[in-house]
Amino acid sequence: MKIRILACLCACALPVAASPEEQLTQRNSDGVTEAASPVRPKTEQKPGRVVAAQVSGQVEAAETGGGAVRRLKARDVFGENTEVSSAADSSATLVFSNGATISIGQKSKLVISEFLQDPFSTPFSMPIEEAESSVSTTKLNLKEGEVTAKVKKLKAEEGSTLTIETPVGAAGIRGTTFAISYVPSPDGSGRGTYTLSVTEGAVSFTDVNGNETLVTAGRELSITFNSTTDPVTGEVTVTEILGSEVRDIAPNRLAAINQAAENGEVVADTIIFDAGADQLLVIPQLVDGLGAAEVKVVDPPKPVTKVNP
Repeated sequence: MKIRILACLCACALPVAASPEEQLTQRNSDGVTEAASPVRPKTEQKPGRVVAAQVSGQVEAAETGGGAVRRLKARDVFGENTEVSSAADSSATLVFSNGATISIGQKSKLVISEFLQDPFSTPFSMPIEEAESSVSTTKLNLKEGEVTAKVKKLKAEEGSTLTIETPVGAAGIRGTTFAISYVPSPDGSGRGTYTLSVTEGAVSFTDVNGNETLVTAGRELSITFNSTTDPVTGEVTVTEILGSEVRDIAPNRLAAINQAAENGEVVADTIIFDAGADQLLVIPQLVDGLGAAEVKVVDPPKPVTKVNP
């Protein structure tokens, strides 16, 4: 079987960042002020790509800002400024070209607000690599529902960030396995719940009031809140945090999160990202999961490559 899926990277005009010579200062673990790493110019980054590695049931995608809604299909490729929504009994597994795998549960809405990435020159194979392919900037907005994610180690020391925002607050990710559930009240106003469960690594969460909580492996943060919804824009505003606690994850939920993350990883492992100077090639290794696929990339020219599962 010969397959070719090509997604072109377009140039992205961004504000000019501070020069590499401009330094920040920070305190180290001994309390001594020292120079931080140089500010990285974002002009080096281009839009990353997201592959819908698996789609079950009714899942839709649309460009933010009123773009046309389309039915999302397996192997669709898209980028930032995209909203993905799932109906009841529906789900999708999204694989990002920085190595993150995010599975969207039923009745969920996830917006990829920003996804930029430094170009990388060698193939990035999901089942082999343990760290992300290159420095990236990722901002996601979970408008409702649940996501389960397995994120390869980010190059945080070089400036990589991955944040998942909700009206309750923002979770900062560096490389971990976790699940986030955000359930507002049915009409958007009234009492809702937020849960951040971490099964591997650690996640830092900052709530709408600026309070920061570090959630470590085997623990989860549970928050209840009151909110209101703007009748015109539909924007949800959290008006009050009613309660917050960090507790052990219940064994059945822990097992469910790990199983969902493992399922997503199995699907993600069928993807190779290969970058050229001006484009990103997305190569499915196994379309049907039944055996090796022959992959031929013709732009830029490359020899036929046998890919074994």
